[in-house]
Amino acid sequence: LHSYSRAAQARWIKGDVEGAIELLDMAAKASSPQVPEPGAWVYSRLALCQFQAGESREALRSVEAALELIPDYAPALLVRGRILLSQNDVAAAVKALTRAAELNPLPDYQWPLADALRSLGKETEAAKIETLLEKRGRGADPRSFALYLATRRQNPALAILLAREELRSRTDVFTHDALAWALQSAGHTADARTQMQMALAEGTRDSRLFYHAAVIAHAAGDLDQARRFLSEATPDEKLLFPSERQDLAALAKQISRTSLTQQNK
Repeated sequence: LHSYSRAAQARWIKGDVEGAIELLDMAAKASSPQVPEPGAWVYSRLALCQFQAGESREALRSVEAALELIPDYAPALLVRGRILLSQNDVAAAVKALTRAAELNPLPDYQWPLADALRSLGKETEAAKIETLLEKRGRGADPRSFALYLATRRQNPALAILLAREELRSRTDVFTHDALAWALQSAGHTADARTQMQMALAEGTRDSRLFYHAAVIAHAAGDLDQARRFLSEATPDEKLLFPSERQDLAALAKQISRTSLTQQNK
């Protein structure tokens, strides 16, 4: 199980989502109900990859397999909530995400919950979740908190600090992305672009990476590259949180307006 799951992660990082699904399925079949946690984790990861590949029905089955091994397993509930959000079943998504965030009060759990609550018009409840996130995020998960701050355009200096600190221990594509996004939120586009190149260097297929790359390229005035990254982000935009999907749609309009302006000159 551990070997298959590590190899699956390597394939996923290199952009081979189908190859990752193949190995995660093998890892899941190698799991044992006598040691349920590894199997529940693998099924949750398999569900996320299946969701990315557009296989939502299979993804939900994998979520159920994880929950059969460990009822109330937070990572599986998180994936279920994200799938339901993509299907616009927001009320059911809130139920799953609320329980997931209660079990794992981390930014990656609280952020989509706050977004989902806001989608239902529950502004007060969303603000309460965000208050908890902002109170504990720095200590709980600095990298995700840096991404959250940069996306919300809050305290860019802190976002940069947290991302730089994370790079000392996690020099992977997602930490480079966090730093790129934090730098862009502070208006340091040239430095953000350098970090974004590192984030994309492995060929990872991730809608958030492409969304960030499109924003940074547009800010740098590279319209061709911005359009290319936008086209890469859009097919998998279901993986983004609701507020990120809104920002992606706004970016698409900005790029379209910029293109029209250039054509009319």
